This record gives sequence, structure tokens and C-alpha cells, in this order.
Amino acid sequence: MKLSEEHSDAVFYEIAMGELHIGKLNRALMAKAITKSKGNEKEGEALYLEWRVEALKALQDEAIAELKRELKRRKSEKFSGFIDEHFSSKFIFWFLVLLVIVLAIIILIN
Repeated sequence: MKLSEEHSDAVFYEIAMGELHIGKLNRALMAKAITKSKGNEKEGEALYLEWRVEALKALQDEAIAELKRELKRRKSEKFSGFIDEHFSSKFIFWFLVLLVIVLAIIILIN
């Protein structure tokens, strides 16, 4: 079953709830949540879940951005490596010289 856009963050809530239930949570974030809720534990837990989900989404976005940068870097290296393997600088130089000569001839003929 594919989650709709509206509920695509459900997995983050599941992770945060799991952390809360087993007691493996960010203590500083929980303290802030309870303080913001004026000591109300249930409201504090709700705030904690909300903030923790935001943090998990940010981590996901950061990881995706890093993967995209790495993919771009690898593609660039692969292309650069292909050029280095198949075309020497001498080849490129002489190809450009030949291209200029051909263009000059075409211009002179017309």
C-alpha cells in the first residue's frame, strides 16, 4: 500500500513513538517539550513527537541531498575518466587543428 503525500511521514512518527516507548529519546528535546507544555506530560510527549519527526525529516532531506551530490560527483568522475582514457591531449589538439582547417576551407570555398 502506497502512502499518500499527506501521510508519507507516518514512518517517522512510528520511529519517534518507538523511541518514546522504550525510553531511548533525546532527553534535552523532551525536557524542552515538557517545559513548553508547562509540565503537562501528555502535551510534552505530543510536542516531543512533533519536533522529533521534524528532525527525522531533516535528517532524511540531508541524506538525500548528500546522495545526490555523491551521484553527481561520480558521474562527473566517470565522464572525466572516459575522456582521459579515450582521448589524449595530443588527440584533442590535433582534432581542433583539423577542425579549424576544415572550417577555413569551407569559408574559402563559399
